[in-house]
Amino acid sequence: MINYEKILNIKFNDDEYTISNAFNYDTIVWLSERNEKPTKELLDFKYNCLQDAELKYCYKQRIENYPAISDQLDALFHAGVFPAEMAEQIQVIKINIQNLRYNKWHI
Repeated sequence: MINYEKILNIKFNDDEYTISNAFNYDTIVWLSERNEKPTKELLDFKYNCLQDAELKYCYKQRIENYPAISDQLDALFHAGVFPAEMAEQIQVIKINIQNLRYNKWHI
């Protein structure tokens, strides 16, 4: 639901207005003589832009703060969460990678 009061506070904080219901455009009483009352469409657009920016920021924060996917998968492997076939495939890879360090490749 669009919070018109939030948008007005961010984008039109120099203008005077009252609003009795933050989620209802029709309750905005525009008092400013400096600018015309923004249209519902404009406020809806501004709100969607802010929402998109917040979502992108939150997603970026998740990416930056979560462990790498390889670390997550390795933790699941060690916790015994994978099906037996998958665990066997991973174990073969782990052994082969370890053997590469010692020049012992096994198939």
